[in-house]
Amino acid sequence: MLIPAETDQAPPPTHSTETEPALSTTVSPATTPVPHADTLPVPTNIHYMVTRSKNNIHRPRQSSDDFIRYPLPKALTAALVPTTIEPTSYNQASKSVHWREAMNQEFLALIHNGTWSLVSPPTHANIVGCRWIYKIKRKADGAIERYKARLVAKGFHQQEGVDFSETFSPVIKHATIRLVISIAVTYKWPIK
Repeated sequence: MLIPAETDQAPPPTHSTETEPALSTTVSPATTPVPHADTLPVPTNIHYMVTRSKNNIHRPRQSSDDFIRYPLPKALTAALVPTTIEPTSYNQASKSVHWREAMNQEFLALIHNGTWSLVSPPTHANIVGCRWIYKIKRKADGAIERYKARLVAKGFHQQEGVDFSETFSPVIKHATIRLVISIAVTYKWPIK
């Protein structure tokens, strides 16, 4: 015969016909003292799950002295507290040598790739502007690897029917390519 072991869990609550007293909403937070974590009452809920707070187990409060005695490693502090802040505008970035060099590299790459050609704008055209986006790339230890600047178009200024008539996404999965080629081979379709 097996005897069930006793557990520390409380039995499920029984529903009584008594109504619980309503909470007072007239308590002012300015006049109510806040109890210390050691003197907090054990919460009572309607569920029967045993929690740490029901067993009066609380995390000890840490003082600022703990951080002085146990400082974080330099690599971790570099990752948590960045030494430089990413600029949000060209005016902020242009004051730093690092960001000016990053913008110069990006601009030279755009020119080298032949990204655009300068033409006179038509009178009815909607001119879409551009802006710089700045990001600091970090190594695994939190040290700065490089400053990255990208020149992006403000696509939200485009108007359908004026700047574009349809959208096209050139992204395709390899499985889709294999499927289409296998169907074309099966039915002996020409592939262009």
